Amino acid sequence: MAFINLELIGALRNEARHAFRLAESVSYGWDKEESTMLDPETYMMMIKAHFQAKNLFDNLSKLHTVLSDFAAGDFQKYIEQFEEFAEDGQVFDPIDDVLYFFTAGTIDGRGTIHSLPPKIEQYAELCALTGSYARIRETSRTGIQKIFGDAFRPHYEAEGPDRERTFVPESELPADLVDVLHADRDIKEIETEYALDKYNDFYHACRVLIEVHACSAEYETEEEAAQGLAVELLGYFKAN
Repeated sequence: MAFINLELIGALRNEARHAFRLAESVSYGWDKEESTMLDPETYMMMIKAHFQAKNLFDNLSKLHTVLSDFAAGDFQKYIEQFEEFAEDGQVFDPIDDVLYFFTAGTIDGRGTIHSLPPKIEQYAELCALTGSYARIRETSRTGIQKIFGDAFRPHYEAEGPDRERTFVPESELPADLVDVLHADRDIKEIETEYALDKYNDFYHACRVLIEVHACSAEYETEEEAAQGLAVELLGYFKAN
């Protein structure tokens, strides 16, 4: 069962980053009216949501990369990194590289501030942003349209005649296609509001599987155990 959709969480990261830039823009006192447009609570929420979204997306993306490498049997670069800093007597165990995203190598296994959170409710500000994502995006589009009027022309990515990447103005597309694109956009934005709903299940399932594979007698080597673990954990990510 897929618990995590990196594309949707990436959209949350982008929105939180946009909010952070807005908060930053009113932080320097150049315009007194702008400086008072955000109340302290909203200001702090925007900043926290940015760091939470960035940490969550970065960790999940890097974890997915490690799992993809291990599932393909690609351990060499991880072995080289381990040997560069290993002390005498230490043995490379690739499962530790997976566990690191959850515990950061801490003795008590609780991790650090940058580890994946055990429960997503810990990221309260990001959860609040997530639940309002579709409304935020619609408000943003409406605001931009009011400011720029006809100069605001949405573009859509397409493939050119030589298979090159190009962008086509919405005004040049057939009306029925625009309706479809808008409907797809609205659906994706609503889906994004539910992107974190299964995160807690994901975290718990990962920790259980890591423990099972770390102690399993089914595999002859640590690399085989890590490869088996990686294949299973990748199933928790939605394939793009």
